Amino acid sequence: MEKKINTIALLCVICLISLLYFGCPFGPEDLIPCSEVTGLSISAGVNQLIITWTNPGDGDFDHVRILFKKESDLLYTTFSGVVDSSGTLLTELDGGVTYTIRVQTVDSSGNISSGSDITGTPIAVDTTAPQEVSAFSIDPDEAALVLSWTNPEDADFDRVDISYKQSSADSFEWYSGNTDPFGTVISGLTELTSYDVRIRTVDTSNNMSDGVTDTAVTESDIDPPDVSDVSIIAASTEIVISWTYPDIPDFDHAVIRYSCVYHDEYLYDGEINPAGTTLSDLYPDTEYTISIYVIDSAENSSSGTLDTVTTEGFSLGSTGPAGGLICYIDESDNYPWKYLSAAPVSWRALDNHTFIWAASTDAPGEDGLNYSAITIATEDTMNSGEPNTQAIVERLPNPSWFPFAADVCSSLTYEGFSDWFLPSAVQLKEAYNVLHDRLIPAGSFEDDEYWTSVQSDPDDYPTRAEFVDFSDGTSGMRFKDNALLVRPMRTFTNYFMLGSPDISTEPDTDVFLPGTIVTVTITCDDEDADIYYTLDDTEPTRDDTLYTGPFSITTGSETGDPVRTIAVKAGYDDSLTVVKTLQVSSGD
Repeated sequence: MEKKINTIALLCVICLISLLYFGCPFGPEDLIPCSEVTGLSISAGVNQLIITWTNPGDGDFDHVRILFKKESDLLYTTFSGVVDSSGTLLTELDGGVTYTIRVQTVDSSGNISSGSDITGTPIAVDTTAPQEVSAFSIDPDEAALVLSWTNPEDADFDRVDISYKQSSADSFEWYSGNTDPFGTVISGLTELTSYDVRIRTVDTSNNMSDGVTDTAVTESDIDPPDVSDVSIIAASTEIVISWTYPDIPDFDHAVIRYSCVYHDEYLYDGEINPAGTTLSDLYPDTEYTISIYVIDSAENSSSGTLDTVTTEGFSLGSTGPAGGLICYIDESDNYPWKYLSAAPVSWRALDNHTFIWAASTDAPGEDGLNYSAITIATEDTMNSGEPNTQAIVERLPNPSWFPFAADVCSSLTYEGFSDWFLPSAVQLKEAYNVLHDRLIPAGSFEDDEYWTSVQSDPDDYPTRAEFVDFSDGTSGMRFKDNALLVRPMRTFTNYFMLGSPDISTEPDTDVFLPGTIVTVTITCDDEDADIYYTLDDTEPTRDDTLYTGPFSITTGSETGDPVRTIAVKAGYDDSLTVVKTLQVSSGD
């Protein structure tokens, strides 16, 4: 026991000596963690996050510990992978979910810092295809198809893939050419063949849409055939056309053009129906040329059909182009016109409008002879009303104070027509028989006396002219200064009305020095009108000279030579209805 106590005492002495010379070998315990990391940053990848930072400069820094958790989790998970401050990769995360990352420092004593937190959201894997293209259309071309569309506005849209096939084929083939949404051309196809075309959209993750598909038929560079079974039915002012379209896959539409002697070719712009298309507002009794063209989808045109048809003429009692009523039709071509019409009652401005044939007052320049005593050479025929009127107007100048019956008709312009005349008795009786003397009278004639353009027998009755009584259709004589009713008439062959031809001369005067060469130019308001002229003071016919351009004449070589009268008549077809004269005389 004593020995044991001595041993303990010896150890105590040794420890005391050691403390005196070497100090205590056990210092105080290290409980303070080192500094936090700095410059902590995070970047997202697909289902992963990358973390970078700067380690602290503490001498006892040992390593970094990383914890992470979803925002919805309560507890952190310790990262067990390789920790690298230049880029630590956390993988197998849930894309689109926000994570909180905590970075803690650990010193050599094992002290752990509170840590620095940062959040980040990994990118989710893209499995959604982009939107389809819109406004997809196919414009057929010759053995080709031209595509256009609008790309989707998806942020990750990358491109389109195009495939096509004949509609009868089982599978598509890929289009490998350049794609342009404003015009992608698939060429090298078979003409007049139906093709299905599909466009798919692809995004940057190579997700592909189901695609949109459209169908079109390629065109041909061969002109299409014409229509067949053309049928044309003509009425007075319209023509109804029907036909059968050719059986071609690239048929697009038809075009109808028509013309007549009065106007150039018209393009029909109304609705076209092969079962019956109506051309309206036509001229009666006029030959029309009609052509139908087939247009395919490549805008190739057929050669066109060509048919001619004449519209029906006017009938008795129908309304003519000047608003008058037809009272006679020359079916036997006896006259230079076909239709005789009486002006409507609205031609006059006042009711019961009456005029004298001629006044009984003295006519100037007639050596005391009064107007009514001046006799006129007239005839009473179906064609004499117009020349009678011209003869009366030329021989019987009107006093300024009151117009005579013939002058009233000759100077009338009604509904744009100025070729009215005072009718002969024969012509006026046709108006009575056809229009007035029936169960329901037409033309608003009064049961009273109407002047004609016929002078009574100049030997026995020089101061009288003939009238027709519309109460019974009889005719008789009245003194010319009686005021009777007047009904102007006009004759015509075709609907169209020409303006008066214009005759001009160079030099521009009516009287020339003897032997002057005069250049004559004749123009008409319609270039298609036929113009005939004479130089012998006779009325032109179609047997006279056809005007083809300016011509020259020479005035008389001596003073007093006969007057040269240039007479012009113009019209269409067999009708020459417009007359103009110009006198060219040598001077004194």
